[in-house]
Amino acid sequence: MLTKSLIDMLYTILIYFVNSISVIGIMWVYQKIRNIKISFIRFAVAILFCVITYIFYFEILLAPVTQWILYDCNNDILSWAYVNITNYIVLVSSIYLFLEKDIKINLILTSILWAMYTFLLFGFNNFLYLISSSGSIDYLLLGILMAIMIALFQNFLAKKLHLNEIMIEFEKKNYSYLSIICISILIIMAFAWTQIIIPKGKAEFRLEEVMIIFLVITFSIVLVQYAYNLLKIKQENEYNQIVLHQQQLYIQDLEDIQQNMRAFKHDYKNMMSSLYLNSKEGNIKKVENLIQGMIDDFDDTIDSKMALTTQLSNIRESEVKSLLFKKITDIYHKKISFHLEVLYPLHKNKIQTIDLVRILGILMDNAIEEVEQNHNDLTLLILQEENSLTIVVENYVEKEVNINDINNSGFTTKKDHSGIGLQSLETIIEKYPNISHKVSCRNHRFIQEIIIFNS
Repeated sequence: MLTKSLIDMLYTILIYFVNSISVIGIMWVYQKIRNIKISFIRFAVAILFCVITYIFYFEILLAPVTQWILYDCNNDILSWAYVNITNYIVLVSSIYLFLEKDIKINLILTSILWAMYTFLLFGFNNFLYLISSSGSIDYLLLGILMAIMIALFQNFLAKKLHLNEIMIEFEKKNYSYLSIICISILIIMAFAWTQIIIPKGKAEFRLEEVMIIFLVITFSIVLVQYAYNLLKIKQENEYNQIVLHQQQLYIQDLEDIQQNMRAFKHDYKNMMSSLYLNSKEGNIKKVENLIQGMIDDFDDTIDSKMALTTQLSNIRESEVKSLLFKKITDIYHKKISFHLEVLYPLHKNKIQTIDLVRILGILMDNAIEEVEQNHNDLTLLILQEENSLTIVVENYVEKEVNINDINNSGFTTKKDHSGIGLQSLETIIEKYPNISHKVSCRNHRFIQEIIIFNS
C-alpha cells in the first residue's frame, strides 16, 4: 500500500514528466518546420535546460510571485497570462541556445506553436475529464498519452498549413523587433482571451469550452490557409514576371548573335583581301596573326554564345531555359568562368516546373555568389535519362565545408549571409519523396547533386 507522501511524490514526478513531453513535442515540431537537424544529446540537453530553468526561476526563485498570481489573486486572466508568458520566455531561450539563433523567427514561430499547444491541450483535456478525475494518477498517465498525441497533431497541422514556407517568406521581411514581440504576445495570449468568454469552473467536461476552442482553431486554420494561398499567388505572379523577362533576354541575345554574324560577314571580304595581299607578299607571320585574330574575334563574339545556345536547345521547357539563360547572362557580366553541359533533351519529369526552376535558381545563385567572391569557376551539368533527371552544380569554395553543418538552419559558405537559400531548397525537396539530394566537398570543390526519379 502506497503512503500519501509517496503518492504525492509520484504525482509531482508525473506532472514534470508530462510537461517535459509537452516541451519535447513543441521543440520537435519546431525542428521539423525549420528543417533543423541536431544530435540526440543536444536535443536532450535543450529539454533538460528548459525544464530546469522553469523550475529554478518560477518555482524556486520567484515562488512567492508565482504563488500569489496563480492561487491568491483570484484573477484568471492574470494567471493565464503569467503561465503563458513564463513558459514562452523559457521556450524561446532554450530554442535560441540550442536550436536556432534567428531570434525573430524564434519569437514568432514559438508563439504560434505555444498557442497551438494550449488550445489543443485544453481541447483534449476536456475529454480526459469524461474518463478520469483531475488530480488522480490515472489522469496524469492518460496525460502522457495526450501530450504525445498533441505533438503528432501539431506536426500534422504544421505540414497542412505549410508553416515552413510561411516562415521562409516571413524571414525575407524586415519586421521590427517591437512589432514581432507585440504580435507574439497577442498570439500566445490567445487562450487567455477565451477565459473572458468562458469563466473558469470546476475541473470537468465543458462543452462550451470545446466549442470555443474548435471555432478558434478552425478560424485560425482558415486564416493561415488563406494567407498561404495569397502567398502562392504572389510567388506565381513574380515567377511569371521573371520568366517573361528572361525570355526577352533570350530573344535579345539571339538577335545579338544574328547582328554579330552580319558584322562578321560584312568584314569577311576585307579580311580575305588583307590575307591575300599579305600572302602574295610572302608575309607569312602577318597572315598567321590575322587568321588568329579572326578566330579569336569569332570565339569572343559568336562561337561561345552559339555553343551555349546549342546546349540550351536541349532544354524543351521554356521556364527552365529562360532561368538558365538569365543566370548565364549574370555569370558573363560578372566575368565568371562557366561550363555548361546539357546531355540529351530535357523532358517533363515528376516535379512541378515551378519547383524545378526554384531548385535550379537556388543552386545557381549560391554557386554564383560564392564564386563571385573569389573569382573562380563553376560548372552545371544536366543529365536527362529515361528514368531520372540529374542536376549537378559544382563550384570552388575558399574554405573546406563540413558536410555535417549543411543541415543546420542558416548554414552558408558566404560571409554576412543568412543561408535562406539552402533552407528553401530543403523545403522544396521534402515535398517530393522521389528526389535525392547529395552534397560533397573535396579539394575546395563544393558539389551539389539533385536526382529526380521518374519511376
